[in-house]
Amino acid sequence: GNLAEDEGKYDEASVHFSEANVLFSDVGDHVNVAVTLYHLGVVAFGQGHLELALTQCQKALELSRSSNDPWTTAASLAYLGLIWTALGKLERSASALGEALKIYRRIETPERIAEVLSRTAVVAQMRGRSAVAIRLFAAAESIGERIGVHHELPEATHYDQSIAAIRQTLSPEDFTAARTDGRALSMTGAIADAETELHSGASGAPVVAGAHASTLESTALIEDLSPREIEVLRLLVNGKTDQQIAEMLFISRRTVATHLNHIYGKLGISSRAAAAAFAVRHGLA
Repeated sequence: GNLAEDEGKYDEASVHFSEANVLFSDVGDHVNVAVTLYHLGVVAFGQGHLELALTQCQKALELSRSSNDPWTTAASLAYLGLIWTALGKLERSASALGEALKIYRRIETPERIAEVLSRTAVVAQMRGRSAVAIRLFAAAESIGERIGVHHELPEATHYDQSIAAIRQTLSPEDFTAARTDGRALSMTGAIADAETELHSGASGAPVVAGAHASTLESTALIEDLSPREIEVLRLLVNGKTDQQIAEMLFISRRTVATHLNHIYGKLGISSRAAAAAFAVRHGLA
Protein backbone atom coordinates (compact mmCIF):
# COMPACT_ATOMS: atom_id res chain seq x y z
CA GLY A 1 0.00 0.00 0.00
CA ASN A 2 2.74 2.45 0.91
CA LEU A 3 4.69 1.71 -2.25
CA ALA A 4 1.63 2.14 -4.46
CA GLU A 5 0.71 5.37 -2.65
CA ASP A 6 4.19 6.83 -3.16
CA GLU A 7 4.06 5.94 -6.86
CA GLY A 8 0.66 7.58 -7.32
CA LYS A 9 -1.10 4.24 -7.92
CA TYR A 10 -4.02 5.25 -5.76
CA ASP A 11 -6.54 2.60 -6.79
CA GLU A 12 -4.03 -0.14 -6.01
CA ALA A 13 -3.05 1.50 -2.73
CA SER A 14 -6.69 1.78 -1.70
CA VAL A 15 -7.20 -1.96 -2.18
CA HIS A 16 -4.18 -2.82 -0.03
CA PHE A 17 -4.99 -0.38 2.76
CA SER A 18 -8.65 -1.44 2.82
CA GLU A 19 -7.65 -5.09 3.16
CA ALA A 20 -5.14 -4.24 5.89
CA ASN A 21 -7.78 -2.20 7.69
CA VAL A 22 -10.12 -5.19 7.82
CA LEU A 23 -7.37 -7.51 9.06
CA PHE A 24 -6.26 -5.12 11.81
CA SER A 25 -9.90 -4.59 12.81
CA ASP A 26 -10.41 -8.34 13.09
CA VAL A 27 -7.56 -8.69 15.59
CA GLY A 28 -8.47 -5.54 17.52
CA ASP A 29 -5.29 -3.63 16.61
CA HIS A 30 -6.71 -0.13 16.95
CA VAL A 31 -3.37 1.61 16.42
CA ASN A 32 -2.90 0.10 12.97
CA VAL A 33 -6.58 0.49 12.12
CA ALA A 34 -5.98 4.21 12.60
CA VAL A 35 -2.83 4.04 10.47
CA THR A 36 -4.69 2.40 7.58
CA LEU A 37 -7.54 4.92 7.87
CA TYR A 38 -4.96 7.69 7.66
CA HIS A 39 -3.47 6.20 4.50
CA LEU A 40 -6.92 5.72 2.99
CA GLY A 41 -7.39 9.44 3.58
CA VAL A 42 -4.11 10.21 1.82
CA VAL A 43 -5.12 8.02 -1.12
CA ALA A 44 -8.54 9.66 -1.35
CA PHE A 45 -6.85 13.07 -1.40
CA GLY A 46 -4.64 11.91 -4.24
CA GLN A 47 -7.73 10.77 -6.14
CA GLY A 48 -9.36 14.15 -5.65
CA HIS A 49 -12.04 12.80 -3.29
CA LEU A 50 -11.70 15.55 -0.70
CA GLU A 51 -14.77 14.78 1.39
CA LEU A 52 -13.80 11.11 1.64
CA ALA A 53 -10.23 12.09 2.53
CA LEU A 54 -11.60 14.35 5.26
CA THR A 55 -13.80 11.59 6.68
CA GLN A 56 -11.02 8.98 6.73
CA CYS A 57 -8.49 11.29 8.38
CA GLN A 58 -11.04 12.42 10.97
CA LYS A 59 -11.72 8.77 11.82
CA ALA A 60 -7.98 8.12 12.03
CA LEU A 61 -7.56 11.11 14.33
CA GLU A 62 -10.35 10.02 16.66
CA LEU A 63 -9.05 6.46 16.92
CA SER A 64 -5.39 7.43 17.32
CA ARG A 65 -6.27 9.89 20.08
CA SER A 66 -8.21 7.20 21.95
CA SER A 67 -5.25 4.83 21.49
CA ASN A 68 -2.77 7.43 22.79
CA ASP A 69 -0.75 7.15 19.59
CA PRO A 70 1.02 10.50 19.09
CA TRP A 71 2.49 9.55 15.70
CA THR A 72 -0.78 8.84 13.91
CA THR A 73 -2.52 11.62 15.82
CA ALA A 74 -0.01 14.14 14.51
CA ALA A 75 0.01 12.65 11.01
CA SER A 76 -3.79 12.80 10.85
CA LEU A 77 -3.84 16.39 12.09
CA ALA A 78 -1.18 17.41 9.58
CA TYR A 79 -3.07 15.81 6.71
CA LEU A 80 -6.34 17.33 7.85
CA GLY A 81 -4.50 20.64 7.62
CA LEU A 82 -3.73 19.94 3.97
CA ILE A 83 -7.29 18.82 3.23
CA TRP A 84 -8.84 21.83 4.94
CA THR A 85 -6.55 24.05 2.89
CA ALA A 86 -7.72 22.39 -0.33
CA LEU A 87 -11.29 23.01 0.82
CA GLY A 88 -10.53 26.67 1.47
CA LYS A 89 -11.00 26.36 5.25
CA LEU A 90 -7.79 28.12 6.21
CA GLU A 91 -8.47 28.71 9.90
CA ARG A 92 -9.35 25.06 10.45
CA SER A 93 -6.21 24.14 8.57
CA ALA A 94 -4.08 26.44 10.72
CA SER A 95 -5.54 24.97 13.90
CA ALA A 96 -4.86 21.38 12.84
CA LEU A 97 -1.34 22.17 11.64
CA GLY A 98 -0.55 24.05 14.84
CA GLU A 99 -1.54 21.07 16.96
CA ALA A 100 0.43 18.68 14.73
CA LEU A 101 3.51 20.88 14.99
CA LYS A 102 3.36 20.84 18.79
CA ILE A 103 3.29 17.04 18.82
CA TYR A 104 6.10 16.70 16.29
CA ARG A 105 8.26 19.10 18.30
CA ARG A 106 7.65 17.03 21.41
CA ILE A 107 8.56 13.72 19.78
CA GLU A 108 11.40 15.32 17.78
CA THR A 109 10.70 14.27 14.20
CA PRO A 110 12.40 16.75 11.83
CA GLU A 111 11.05 15.12 8.66
CA ARG A 112 7.48 15.55 9.92
CA ILE A 113 8.20 19.10 11.03
CA ALA A 114 9.35 19.81 7.47
CA GLU A 115 5.99 18.48 6.22
CA VAL A 116 4.11 20.87 8.49
CA LEU A 117 6.30 23.75 7.28
CA SER A 118 5.31 22.99 3.68
CA ARG A 119 1.63 22.75 4.55
CA THR A 120 1.83 25.99 6.51
CA ALA A 121 3.42 27.52 3.42
CA VAL A 122 0.29 26.63 1.44
CA VAL A 123 -1.84 28.37 4.07
CA ALA A 124 0.36 31.47 3.83
CA GLN A 125 0.15 31.42 0.03
CA MET A 126 -3.63 31.21 0.08
CA ARG A 127 -3.76 34.07 2.59
CA GLY A 128 -1.83 36.16 0.11
CA ARG A 129 1.47 36.13 2.03
CA SER A 130 3.66 34.90 -0.78
CA ALA A 131 7.05 35.86 0.68
CA VAL A 132 6.26 34.04 3.93
CA ALA A 133 5.08 31.04 1.96
CA ILE A 134 8.22 30.68 -0.12
CA ARG A 135 10.41 31.14 2.98
CA LEU A 136 8.62 28.21 4.61
CA PHE A 137 8.78 26.07 1.48
CA ALA A 138 12.51 26.78 1.22
CA ALA A 139 13.09 26.03 4.90
CA ALA A 140 11.28 22.70 4.53
CA GLU A 141 13.32 21.92 1.43
CA SER A 142 16.58 22.67 3.26
CA ILE A 143 15.62 20.50 6.23
CA GLY A 144 14.62 17.70 3.89
CA GLU A 145 17.95 17.85 2.09
CA ARG A 146 19.86 17.64 5.37
CA ILE A 147 18.02 14.52 6.52
CA GLY A 148 17.56 12.91 3.11
CA VAL A 149 13.79 13.17 2.60
CA HIS A 150 11.70 14.83 -0.09
CA HIS A 151 8.08 15.56 -0.90
CA GLU A 152 6.07 12.55 -2.02
CA LEU A 153 2.83 12.04 -3.89
CA PRO A 154 0.13 13.20 -3.61
CA GLU A 155 1.30 16.20 -1.56
CA ALA A 156 4.09 17.13 -3.98
CA THR A 157 1.60 18.07 -6.70
CA HIS A 158 -0.27 20.32 -4.28
CA TYR A 159 2.94 22.06 -3.22
CA ASP A 160 4.07 22.54 -6.83
CA GLN A 161 0.79 24.27 -7.65
CA SER A 162 1.17 26.55 -4.65
CA ILE A 163 4.73 27.49 -5.62
CA ALA A 164 3.59 28.16 -9.20
CA ALA A 165 0.96 30.55 -7.84
CA ILE A 166 3.60 32.31 -5.72
CA ARG A 167 5.77 32.86 -8.79
CA GLN A 168 2.86 34.75 -10.35
CA THR A 169 2.72 37.19 -7.43
CA LEU A 170 6.41 37.81 -6.65
CA SER A 171 9.07 39.27 -8.89
CA PRO A 172 11.94 36.87 -9.69
CA GLU A 173 14.18 38.95 -7.41
CA ASP A 174 11.76 38.85 -4.48
CA PHE A 175 11.12 35.14 -5.00
CA THR A 176 14.85 34.39 -4.95
CA ALA A 177 15.47 36.59 -1.92
CA ALA A 178 12.66 34.97 0.09
CA ARG A 179 13.83 31.51 -0.92
CA THR A 180 17.41 32.31 0.09
CA ASP A 181 16.22 33.60 3.47
CA GLY A 182 14.17 30.45 4.02
CA ARG A 183 16.99 28.08 3.22
CA ALA A 184 19.19 29.91 5.72
CA LEU A 185 16.72 29.47 8.58
CA SER A 186 17.59 27.14 11.43
CA MET A 187 15.04 24.54 12.46
CA THR A 188 14.11 26.74 15.42
CA GLY A 189 13.75 29.80 13.20
CA ALA A 190 11.62 27.95 10.66
CA ILE A 191 9.32 26.62 13.39
CA ALA A 192 8.97 30.13 14.81
CA ASP A 193 7.99 31.46 11.38
CA ALA A 194 5.45 28.66 10.95
CA GLU A 195 3.94 29.26 14.39
CA THR A 196 3.63 32.97 13.65
CA GLU A 197 1.79 32.21 10.41
CA LEU A 198 -0.47 29.61 12.00
CA HIS A 199 -1.49 32.03 14.73
CA SER A 200 -2.10 34.88 12.29
CA GLY A 201 -5.51 35.57 10.83
CA ALA A 202 -6.14 35.76 7.11
CA SER A 203 -5.24 39.01 5.40
CA GLY A 204 -5.82 39.93 1.81
CA ALA A 205 -7.53 37.83 -0.82
CA PRO A 206 -6.51 34.16 -0.94
CA VAL A 207 -4.46 33.09 -3.91
CA VAL A 208 -5.83 29.90 -5.45
CA ALA A 209 -3.22 27.65 -7.04
CA GLY A 210 -3.78 27.36 -10.78
CA ALA A 211 -6.52 29.99 -10.88
CA HIS A 212 -6.86 33.77 -10.70
CA ALA A 213 -7.56 35.29 -7.34
CA SER A 214 -10.18 37.89 -8.12
CA THR A 215 -13.88 37.10 -8.05
CA LEU A 216 -14.41 38.39 -11.56
CA GLU A 217 -11.64 36.24 -12.97
CA SER A 218 -12.86 33.17 -11.05
CA THR A 219 -16.36 33.73 -12.42
CA ALA A 220 -14.91 33.95 -15.91
CA LEU A 221 -13.16 30.61 -15.40
CA ILE A 222 -16.43 28.97 -14.37
CA GLU A 223 -18.23 30.47 -17.34
CA ASP A 224 -15.61 28.91 -19.63
CA LEU A 225 -16.79 25.46 -18.55
CA SER A 226 -19.52 23.81 -20.58
CA PRO A 227 -22.66 22.51 -18.81
CA ARG A 228 -21.38 18.95 -19.28
CA GLU A 229 -17.97 19.84 -17.83
CA ILE A 230 -19.67 21.33 -14.77
CA GLU A 231 -21.67 18.10 -14.37
CA VAL A 232 -18.45 16.09 -14.50
CA LEU A 233 -16.77 18.42 -12.02
CA ARG A 234 -19.66 18.14 -9.56
CA LEU A 235 -19.58 14.36 -9.71
CA LEU A 236 -15.80 14.34 -9.30
CA VAL A 237 -15.92 16.42 -6.11
CA ASN A 238 -18.54 14.02 -4.73
CA GLY A 239 -16.01 11.22 -4.95
CA LYS A 240 -17.17 9.50 -8.13
CA THR A 241 -14.67 7.55 -10.19
CA ASP A 242 -14.34 8.00 -13.94
CA GLN A 243 -16.33 4.80 -14.45
CA GLN A 244 -19.11 5.95 -12.12
CA ILE A 245 -19.26 9.35 -13.83
CA ALA A 246 -19.48 7.62 -17.21
CA GLU A 247 -22.35 5.42 -16.04
CA MET A 248 -24.26 8.29 -14.43
CA LEU A 249 -23.95 10.53 -17.51
CA PHE A 250 -24.35 7.69 -20.04
CA ILE A 251 -21.03 8.41 -21.70
CA SER A 252 -17.79 6.45 -22.12
CA ARG A 253 -14.82 6.58 -19.76
CA ARG A 254 -12.78 8.02 -22.62
CA THR A 255 -15.27 10.88 -22.93
CA VAL A 256 -15.03 11.48 -19.17
CA ALA A 257 -11.24 11.65 -19.49
CA THR A 258 -11.59 14.12 -22.35
CA HIS A 259 -13.91 16.32 -20.27
CA LEU A 260 -11.44 16.22 -17.37
CA ASN A 261 -8.57 17.24 -19.63
CA HIS A 262 -10.64 20.17 -20.89
CA ILE A 263 -11.52 21.16 -17.31
CA TYR A 264 -7.86 21.02 -16.25
CA GLY A 265 -6.84 23.14 -19.21
CA LYS A 266 -9.52 25.77 -18.69
CA LEU A 267 -8.85 26.07 -14.95
CA GLY A 268 -5.06 25.95 -15.31
CA ILE A 269 -4.68 22.93 -13.04
CA SER A 270 -3.34 19.41 -13.41
CA SER A 271 -4.99 17.07 -10.90
CA ARG A 272 -8.32 15.78 -9.60
CA ALA A 273 -7.52 17.21 -6.16
CA ALA A 274 -7.05 20.70 -7.57
CA ALA A 275 -10.23 20.40 -9.65
CA ALA A 276 -12.20 19.25 -6.61
CA ALA A 277 -10.78 22.07 -4.50
CA PHE A 278 -11.77 24.62 -7.16
CA ALA A 279 -15.30 23.21 -7.29
CA VAL A 280 -15.71 23.38 -3.51
CA ARG A 281 -14.39 26.94 -3.29
CA HIS A 282 -16.70 28.16 -6.03
CA GLY A 283 -19.90 26.46 -4.94
CA LEU A 284 -19.95 23.77 -7.61
CA ALA A 285 -19.92 20.87 -5.14
